[in-house]
Amino acid sequence: MTNEEASKDINYIIRSLNKRRMAPCGFCKSDKCIPNPHECTKDDFVIDKAIEALEKQIPKKVIWKRFDSSGDPLPLPYCSTCGKSVMRSDYCDNCGQRLDWSEEE
Repeated sequence: MTNEEASKDINYIIRSLNKRRMAPCGFCKSDKCIPNPHECTKDDFVIDKAIEALEKQIPKKVIWKRFDSSGDPLPLPYCSTCGKSVMRSDYCDNCGQRLDWSEEE
C-alpha cells in the first residue's frame, strides 16, 4: 500500500463514519460519534484503531535532537509521533510509526 492509497482509505473511512456520527459517546473517545452511547459498538472502536494503524503506515520524518548535557556532538533520532528515541529501523519500536529517514526537506 502506498502513502497515497493509505491517505485515500483513511479519508474514505472518515467521510463514511461522519455521515452517521454526531456527538461524543465516551466509549471510542472520538469527537464525532453516534448520538446514543449505547449504540457505539466495538465495531466503531475497531474502525478508529484501523484508521490509526493506516495513519502509522504513512512515514513521518525522524526528529533529530541534540542535547548539550550528553556531551555527544551528534544529534540523536526520535520518533515524531511518540517522541521516543529510535534505532535505524523502518518502524518505531515503541509506537509502530513508519519512519522516514530521508534527509530531504
